[in-house]
Amino acid sequence: MNGHIDAAKTTPGDRATLRNFARTLPGGQLREALLHIADLLDEGESVFVWSIEGEK
Repeated sequence: MNGHIDAAKTTPGDRATLRNFARTLPGGQLREALLHIADLLDEGESVFVWSIEGEK
């Protein structure tokens, strides 16, 4: 999955929802990454998110 999140198209509510969801997760890399993405969006920075999926 790849995706571009345009900061200009997000609302304060979008970013609050992302931040609130991240806070429900146990501490770890995913929680920290989502909180960092929310911070970047708050600062007006667009974000490109990608994943590399291994064999299942």
